[in-house]
Amino acid sequence: IEDVLSGAGVARLYEALAGTSDSHHPANAIFARVASDPVAAVTVQLLSRLLGRVAGDLALATAAWDGVYLCGSVAQGWAAVGDVAAFRAEFERKGAMHARMALVPVHVISASEPALLGLSYASAESD
Repeated sequence: IEDVLSGAGVARLYEALAGTSDSHHPANAIFARVASDPVAAVTVQLLSRLLGRVAGDLALATAAWDGVYLCGSVAQGWAAVGDVAAFRAEFERKGAMHARMALVPVHVISASEPALLGLSYASAESD
């Protein structure tokens, strides 16, 4: 999973689709070129489906009925240009569990330091 759903993984996916081994394609640059680079657009489309499938599998495996939270720079970059409908279709496509999965919300954490933010709330609650 990490081989694809990471910054380096997005770059490898782009390079495989482009038929190049040039490793100068950081994920944020690929996301920025979606409108002007057909390979970047296909990369993001495929990433949307893969991310949805994996997130849905993990949500189902862990019974995360209250929601799934995507975080990190890849999730934030993808959220700005990704195909949310394709993501959602793959997220929910779980056979007999489709109806249940359709009720699971998915959010992208946009805080720059979500762990520190969470710790600040935990500290305030323990006082």
